[in-house]
Amino acid sequence: MRPFTSYLTDREDTGKNRYLAAFLLACLVAAAIFIPFMIQDQGYFFYFGDYNVQDIPFYQHAHEMIRSGNWNWDFGTDLGANFIGSYSFYMLGSPFFWLMLPFPNWMIPYLMGPMFILKFGVCGLTAYCYIARFLRNKNFALLGSLLYAFSGFTVYNVFFNHFVDVVALFPLLLIGLEMYVVDGKKGFFAVAVAINMMVNYFFFVGQAVFLLIYFLCRLPSPHFCIKKRVFFGLAFETVLGCLGGMIIFLPGILAITGNPRVDNFLFGHDLLFYADTQRYGGILSSLFFMPEVPSRPNFFPQEWAKWSSLSAWLPLFSVTGVLAFFGNTGKNFVKRVLSVCLVMALVPVLNSAFYAFNSSYYARWFYMPVLLMALASVKVLEDRGASYRRPILITAVGVGFFTLIGLVPTQDGDKVKIGAEAMPDRFFMWVLVSVISLLLFYLLIYHLRPRGMFFRPALALLCAVAVGYSLIHYACGRSHSYGLAYMKDTALGGREAVAIQPDPENGDFFRSDYYAAMDNLGMFWNTPTIQCFHTVVPTSVIEFYEYLDITRDVHSSPPVEQYALRPLLSVKYLYDDQTFAQSTPLSVPTGFSLYEDRGDFRIYQNDLYLPMGFAYDTYLTRQQCDVLDTSQRARAMLQAIVLETEGVEPNAHLMENVADPLTMKLYRQNMAEDCQKLQDQAAVDFRTTKDGFLSHTDYDSEKLVFYSVPYDEGFTAYVNGKEVPIYRANVGFMAVQVPAGQAEIEFRYRAPGLAVGEVCLVAFAAIYLGYIIYIALQRRRQRACDQAQQ
Repeated sequence: MRPFTSYLTDREDTGKNRYLAAFLLACLVAAAIFIPFMIQDQGYFFYFGDYNVQDIPFYQHAHEMIRSGNWNWDFGTDLGANFIGSYSFYMLGSPFFWLMLPFPNWMIPYLMGPMFILKFGVCGLTAYCYIARFLRNKNFALLGSLLYAFSGFTVYNVFFNHFVDVVALFPLLLIGLEMYVVDGKKGFFAVAVAINMMVNYFFFVGQAVFLLIYFLCRLPSPHFCIKKRVFFGLAFETVLGCLGGMIIFLPGILAITGNPRVDNFLFGHDLLFYADTQRYGGILSSLFFMPEVPSRPNFFPQEWAKWSSLSAWLPLFSVTGVLAFFGNTGKNFVKRVLSVCLVMALVPVLNSAFYAFNSSYYARWFYMPVLLMALASVKVLEDRGASYRRPILITAVGVGFFTLIGLVPTQDGDKVKIGAEAMPDRFFMWVLVSVISLLLFYLLIYHLRPRGMFFRPALALLCAVAVGYSLIHYACGRSHSYGLAYMKDTALGGREAVAIQPDPENGDFFRSDYYAAMDNLGMFWNTPTIQCFHTVVPTSVIEFYEYLDITRDVHSSPPVEQYALRPLLSVKYLYDDQTFAQSTPLSVPTGFSLYEDRGDFRIYQNDLYLPMGFAYDTYLTRQQCDVLDTSQRARAMLQAIVLETEGVEPNAHLMENVADPLTMKLYRQNMAEDCQKLQDQAAVDFRTTKDGFLSHTDYDSEKLVFYSVPYDEGFTAYVNGKEVPIYRANVGFMAVQVPAGQAEIEFRYRAPGLAVGEVCLVAFAAIYLGYIIYIALQRRRQRACDQAQQ
């Protein structure tokens, strides 16, 4: 076996591919980036924002759910959620997540850093496999793999941990396509489609669009010959791969149907032009500068720039190599693809095509043209006569132009200041990185390369720039985070030290509430909660909050002023975080009293707590409840259950209808009396199960029992073993009729689309096996024919 250093020579190498070197090199660079932070964080890797409050608890929660077999209905996400539908966007289809399953749950936060190193290593490997196909000099393919793995897009999206999984595995699609059409090697493309389809359905939509662009732009290439047989064979593998990916893709897509975040579209001028003209500057500047901190855009400190993944910067090379490629090569598919992508990035409706034409602005598809930019940047290096003077000049002009942002006069109230950036120190640090990169690139091209020294210095400088700018980027992001002590002792350690743990499998179920605390602290502590920062939740939850005029976009965070919500949703404890100075001290909600202090938290107990499952004596129709002010609707639900039109007639005989909702006494003073009536009609118990929940009742007469579990089409209800209809109640929840006497109520959940996905997966496995056997037999016959001819 060749020593690793023997791969890193300055001589041109047109020989064997260096897959292992590409993987290990990317891993080493990633290790140099993440290990210093892991040492500082005592073995963890903490960042800030979504990574801290979503990815860490989500991975730990999903790991715990799957290992315990609870992968149907999830009571730990918001008010309850379709587990597969909610987490297929995040990690359920990712092989990187499944690699973590053998480890104990407490180790998951420790594994986040090492898993990033592995992901970046895979980024380098898959990029190398693609880029090396087009290069004679495999040294340059190594450079290209690092450009892709440590591009601004990849480094930026550590903030969204699961996005890096997509970046790492996307090149497999292009590799599979090239193998099928150019090499005539069948079978790999179908697997690549299935893998990417399972990893993330949101990104797969964009990948399908990009793959179509790539295919059309590749058609004129002489080596990319599409005959009828090849076309239909490729279509077959595409459909076959989609069959394999349906097991995750279909439940995920169905879970977001009706979600208002995916139902917003562009109209009128917004289809053709960005309303904020600064967005054009943001798109172009992303080519010249390292990525900005996700929630703190500095060059263009506008709301649209936050969390948009807007970066296409290549470390050291910037856009210079791409410009040189355009100026020194003739017509080719790389130029065609990148030109189309630039146009699509600048036209809103075309940009939105990568997200099913959603109106929200994102640049989360830039990783795909970035791979082609990396290829272009190293492909042109093979032309020793290529001119870089104009590309270097254009890059310098671009950097200089956007540097003017820090020099122009701006009005700040009554004063005029110099600089339109938000943070001057950070702004000029970003400029300095671009200037240094450009000078180093100039040194490589015009001073070292003529002396026969290029690859090793280029590799060393590329690694140094990748490590250096990544450290700066992450250090700046971490400055906006909760400190190590809070993350380690409160977020991760609070489950044992502070939280009052429910035991839902043994009948002790309740929800908690949090005030002035970090997002998703309830998930860290494994306590069901009404506070949740999660993108994908049942649409019934969103509809419920909207009915109460509570905003539910990516957060469920009902204000304490909605005091009636707490007993309605079975909230038993309220945690008031005393760690930081509160701009608005807690106004203790009606019905709560001090329980005790634990650590930095003051805990209140809900004296009006309602167990899960209770019956009503009166009801309101949805139309009757509509006449009430939104601030009174939750309070009304403590006196009367709200039924949809289809639920009124079957249940009218069980309860009295409120004649006039405007005469209801919806006061704080009599809420205890209303809660007591519901407590008197509570179910005997409520237990969560691996596929739903189980409850028992013992009433003197037939009743309609309400459960504050989000309404979802995947539920089937059984009373005493007999299937019964589920009625939508209190806008977003469920209720069932139970007979007098002792009764057992069981709700079983099956994610919509999962059964179809399972059938598709079995079909994929069977067809693919037959397909591989057919390919093997075909090759065997071909070899036999070749030998016979010889």
